[in-house]
Amino acid sequence: MILLPDGSLERIGEPLGEVTNNQAELHAVRITLEILADYHEYPLLIHTDSANVIGWLTATFRVNANTILIRTIQSHIRKFSRI
Repeated sequence: MILLPDGSLERIGEPLGEVTNNQAELHAVRITLEILADYHEYPLLIHTDSANVIGWLTATFRVNANTILIRTIQSHIRKFSRI
């Protein structure tokens, strides 16, 4: 679920096929950032229970797998004023 700046809720989803749990959690962030690209000037708060996702995207954890996906997400992150 995404809470948009106008207060409306948006439910999103995308078929991923067979992926690992970590990949699914990363794709959730990617999809969210892509959908919210037009709102890049607003601060964005992402809730996740995945310490791995937080660690990889903040460069706290070493990235050993899913590097292309993580780089894609980091590229999207740089477009936002604040996350």
